Amino acid sequence: MKHLVDDVRRAVDAQCWYSALTLALVLPDACAKIDLPGQNVGSRYVAWAGQYFVPYVTAGGRPFVTGRELYRLRCAFCHAGDLEVEDHVPVEAEPGEAMFEVLNEVVLFANAVVPSRAMSSSNEARRTSYVVSVGELCEWICSAAEDWLEIARQDAGRATAIGRLRRIAWMNQDASRTPI
Repeated sequence: MKHLVDDVRRAVDAQCWYSALTLALVLPDACAKIDLPGQNVGSRYVAWAGQYFVPYVTAGGRPFVTGRELYRLRCAFCHAGDLEVEDHVPVEAEPGEAMFEVLNEVVLFANAVVPSRAMSSSNEARRTSYVVSVGELCEWICSAAEDWLEIARQDAGRATAIGRLRRIAWMNQDASRTPI
C-alpha cells in the first residue's frame, strides 16, 4: 500500500496532475476493500473516507468535502475524466448553508490556492464548488491512507491482506520477479 502512496507523491512532484489525482482517488478504494470487504464499493469508500480523509478537510467542525462527495469525485473523474460531482442544485435559502448542501464540482489548480467552498448564482440557478490545489488534495488523501495503514498493520488479518496486494514487477534475466 505504501508503494501506491509513494507513487501519488512522485506523480505530484513530477507535476503529472491527472495521474496523481487518479491514483489518489483509488487509494480509499484499496484501503476500504481491506477494511470493509463485505460492503459494496460505494458504501465502503464513503465510510473509509468519512473516517480517515474528512478530518483533513474539516475546518470549524464542518467538512469542506464529505466521504460521499469524495466518492462521487472518484466516480466522475476515474470513469469519465470529469470534475463535475453532482448536478443537483442547492435548495437551502441561506447561501452559507446552501454551499455545503450539495457539491456540484471540484475546481483544481496546479498551483497553491486557499481551499474553499463556494457558490455561484446565475439566472436563478446556483452551483457549488470546492476549490483546492490538486497537490494538496492528493497529499490529504495520501496522509489519510498512511494514517489508516499505521492502524491496519497492527491487525494481523489486515496486515496479511495488505501483504497480499499484487504489485507491478520487473522481470529479471533469470525469470524471477522484483516488485516495484
